[in-house]
Amino acid sequence: MAANASAMTATQYGAPIGEYRGGKANIFLIIIGVALLVAGALCALTAASFSAQGDASSAVGLAIVAVVFIAAAVYAFWTVFTWRGAHARLFERGFVLARAGKTMTARWEDIASVTAKVVRIRYNFIPVWTSHKYTVALANGETFLINNGFGKVGALGDAVQRMSANALLPRAIGAYNSGATLPFGRLSVNQAGISNGKETLPWSDLERVTFGNGLLLVMRKGKRLRWAYTPVRATPNVYVLVALVNYIQRGIR
Repeated sequence: MAANASAMTATQYGAPIGEYRGGKANIFLIIIGVALLVAGALCALTAASFSAQGDASSAVGLAIVAVVFIAAAVYAFWTVFTWRGAHARLFERGFVLARAGKTMTARWEDIASVTAKVVRIRYNFIPVWTSHKYTVALANGETFLINNGFGKVGALGDAVQRMSANALLPRAIGAYNSGATLPFGRLSVNQAGISNGKETLPWSDLERVTFGNGLLLVMRKGKRLRWAYTPVRATPNVYVLVALVNYIQRGIR
């Protein structure tokens, strides 16, 4: 049955271009959860021992630590539960995303927006964890969250953004050429230029739109400081925005 379903999807959406299953983060969280649970149990037993000896203050302190450890363990296990069954299949003309009993199947042009939130956690300047969240929203209002439950989630999120941008860019170009204003979170684009909500930078004054430290930067010609910036996580369809700006700049050069 699964093979037949895969064949039907491939026929409907074209040749497969990528497949992503559950990642190693699930195993890591299970190990952390077990360790926290054991630590919490040991703290609880030690607290009970102190209580029996009449050392109430030590017992209370260890009991609080035990509760914190056990709560963190429950959160780790709950996260693994919500990440269960993560599986993504990408095709030339569409995709299938599944996680925690929910499945989204659509064509690339059915996507209304993709918003990325990538947070890198460092300890003493050493990267220890990167949180990936890509929210895919369809034109019909359905949404799906791609997160660390997927293996190679960064590559998956990048592929989804690129493929959706390829499908959405012609539509964006058409809207721009018709004179419409296209919103991209805190920024917007129209034939007058790019706007940050307070002022509009004419296309003739725009140097480039680029990325840096989780920000989308708008650079003005002849200026070293950024003209405007906004977090990438607050900018839906950021790949479409950059591609549209490149298209416009090519046309006015």
